[in-house]
Amino acid sequence: MAKGESIYDTSRVMSGYVDAMVIRHPEQGSVAEFARATNIPVVNGGDGAGEHPSQALLDLYTISTEFPSGQIAGWCTYRSGG
Repeated sequence: MAKGESIYDTSRVMSGYVDAMVIRHPEQGSVAEFARATNIPVVNGGDGAGEHPSQALLDLYTISTEFPSGQIAGWCTYRSGG
């Protein structure tokens, strides 16, 4: 997209090479636009000031593999970014 290709055109071309995509883009709403232009699954890796929902999935996976018995009671949580 750095050379002036539209999000639509980039999405259509890339979808011919892969079965799914994780997209991260600096412009708010760009991942939704990318997903509308294709017929394959698109995971939002973050766009603009938007959150990164894929990070929550990775965190849950890590917790479930590192602590399979669910023994995390009493842990403190921390929210970054304000």
